[in-house]
Order: sequence, then structure tokens, then C-alpha cells
Amino acid sequence: MLGFTASMIFIPAVSITAQWYYERRGLASGVVFTAGSVAGIVLPICMRRLFVQIGFPWTIRVVGFILMFCLVIGNLLLRPRIKPSKDLKGKIVDVSALKDIRFALLGTGIFFSDWALFGPLTYITSYSIAQGINADLSYYMVAFLNVGSCFGRVIPGMLADKLGPYVPDLACAEIDSTL
Repeated sequence: MLGFTASMIFIPAVSITAQWYYERRGLASGVVFTAGSVAGIVLPICMRRLFVQIGFPWTIRVVGFILMFCLVIGNLLLRPRIKPSKDLKGKIVDVSALKDIRFALLGTGIFFSDWALFGPLTYITSYSIAQGINADLSYYMVAFLNVGSCFGRVIPGMLADKLGPYVPDLACAEIDSTL
């Protein structure tokens, strides 16, 4: 359920941000994407310290309260500029989008790339401890990776604003001709 609920929060935030910005849409989207990295820096450090002080059950509750506070603030601040299409009113998922082979392949590719990314990331702390790295330092490995991820989320957006967007129709021309 974590992936499903995270996508239900993430997708509206990204799409609403794109509605409000035209000139610097890439930078605005990069800043929104950076929130995940900031959480990936703050939460592991916070959790490591809270485990020792208040134990696992209350650590999870505290993190839940922090996330709930952030969600309330986000829900108060998000306002769509464009009204939803009347064709999609009441629908949670538009399955007809999967009829486009390019979209279906993109979704499949994103699924497997996320699987490849988050699988090893889940075990990096245990792997670090198994390799003999100090346990305190091992618990901060996820935070270290997210520091680099902050730059990797903002810089491509800035470059997209300067160089122009990636045009998938040109990239898919060869795929279309083979299908």
C-alpha cells in the first residue's frame, strides 16, 4: 500500500505544479521532486536518533505525525489551475491510456527502474554493516545517497528549461516503424 498511497500524493503535487508554471516548469518540477530527497535525508537521521531514545513503536508514530503534518500543509496549499475533464470525472484510474503502446512501455520501464533502484536501497544499511562499516555510519548511508539525489533532481529541470524538453515522438519514431 505504501507505493500506491505515495503515488496518490506524488502525482497530484507534480501535475498541479506543472499547471502553474510555463516559463520555468522544469525548475519548479525539480524543486517538487527534491522534497523526496529532503525527506530521505531528514527521516533516516531522525529515526536513528529516535530509535535509541523512545524505541521503535514510538519512532514510527512520530514519523507518522510528521508526515501527517506535511500532508495537511500540502493539501492546504495545492490548488489546481485547470479543471478536471468531465470525461474523467469520478474515475480514479484511466485505463484507456494503456492502449497507447508508448505509454504502456514507459510505465513498464518506470516500474522496473524503480524496482531496480529501491531494492538495493532497502538493503544498503544491512549491507554496510555486513561489510564492517560502523553501525551508526551505516544508518546514514540512505541520507548520504539522498544528498546527491537533491542535485540530480533539480539540475535536470534547470537544463530542461535551458535546452528544451525531451520530445518522445522523435525518440519513438523507430519503435513505431517496427510495430
